[in-house]
Amino acid sequence: MKKILLGIIAINLTFISFTTDAFEFKGIKSGMTQKEVEKIVSTTPRGLKDWVPNVRISGAIFHYTNEGKLWGINLYIVKYRDTLGRAANAGYENALKEFCNTYTEIIDGVNGKHSCLIKDEVLYRESVEWYKRELLQHLN
Repeated sequence: MKKILLGIIAINLTFISFTTDAFEFKGIKSGMTQKEVEKIVSTTPRGLKDWVPNVRISGAIFHYTNEGKLWGINLYIVKYRDTLGRAANAGYENALKEFCNTYTEIIDGVNGKHSCLIKDEVLYRESVEWYKRELLQHLN
């Protein structure tokens, strides 16, 4: 009887998804408020360097839902222009494509940046739907 019960539990667990869209990055968790985020990181150049040392971050944008919950972080990482250039940039690009939800290369003049979006898809979709309903309510 015990074996049958365990078998049924095991079969039922295979149909349950344990994946989550929530993220945690360097002490920042999706769903945090802006005040909670600001206690952990300053978006000044020095603050970003202290938050993510040994990575050439040139900026970060924190995205919040209509309820003020963090749904995403855009990190901007400076591309190399010196002798490390090609190999370093290719390595960074490959790593960021694995790590980020969305990776984009940004070209601005001579310099370039890697853009990495870390995203809680559930919070993002909920906020999109809220804004959609809001606009439709005002349009109707």
